[in-house]
Amino acid sequence: MNYPQDEKMINQVVDHLVKTYKPKELANLCYREVYDISKLYNVVYVGQVWDITDRVFDKLRIEMRGVRSEINNIE
Repeated sequence: MNYPQDEKMINQVVDHLVKTYKPKELANLCYREVYDISKLYNVVYVGQVWDITDRVFDKLRIEMRGVRSEINNIE
């Protein structure tokens, strides 16, 4: 991992997403939408956005496939 893992900031983004979007909407978000929200919390690395998708899955069992596939294309 070549990016900072600030648990508090990542958890803030996850909480924001969970409060703002319905489960079906979360599943259909694109990378840019998640990244734009993440920037509000100073989460700016691609790896951190990937961690956010992991946390959303752990919390709600919702796979953010659109975000993950875009990340795979970036890398």
